Amino acid sequence: MSGGWREYHSRWEGRHWLDRAMEHWEFNTKFYWKLCRHLRPGDSLLDIGSGKGYSALYFAAHGYPVTGIDPDVPSVEEANEWATRLGLPARFHVCNVFDFQSGERHRISYSMGLIEHLAPEEATRILAVQREASELIVAMAPTRHSERTVEPCAVPWIPQSAATLRHTFTSSGLEIIESFGCGDVYSKWDSRLKNILPRAAMHFLQSRLGYAMNVVIVGR
Repeated sequence: MSGGWREYHSRWEGRHWLDRAMEHWEFNTKFYWKLCRHLRPGDSLLDIGSGKGYSALYFAAHGYPVTGIDPDVPSVEEANEWATRLGLPARFHVCNVFDFQSGERHRISYSMGLIEHLAPEEATRILAVQREASELIVAMAPTRHSERTVEPCAVPWIPQSAATLRHTFTSSGLEIIESFGCGDVYSKWDSRLKNILPRAAMHFLQSRLGYAMNVVIVGR
């Protein structure tokens, strides 16, 4: 793991795995709900950049087998420990995405907070790996709202929008089947707005106007 990524992950040192996982699950509820709508009983997923396994174990807890890959050895070890403790169908491997060769065909492959760190040609390569490994290809990336409200990431990244991420997908020869925003923007002003507006209005702002911490594209 690079020094930048180590600095980024050091923010959560001292916190229990489950405490951080619960925060992760709550924040990404819409992402999970949307992806589950594309899954059928017995479908499997590939988590690219799986980290400590928070998202993979969410899907595994719903009965979907998950394979996670990540280059960070301690994170992979911790994810496997929790999968074993919880008795969930998820297994994690130390692997760089560009070296990954899937031995099976998954229903969905996804990355969360990865593609925005890559040059266009590298982003295209990751989508090519996903296309070989799965029927549906999913990428989540932070928007400018994340940039203005969250402590800066130590690893350089470029804020994304639905338009820029859609362009990356179409440039890679993928068909867009769904695009949406997820993750409530959480400054003091944004929290007040959330309390005032009805849920349907917030959904419209997130999915149609990009008023969200992340944008997600689903392609094939």
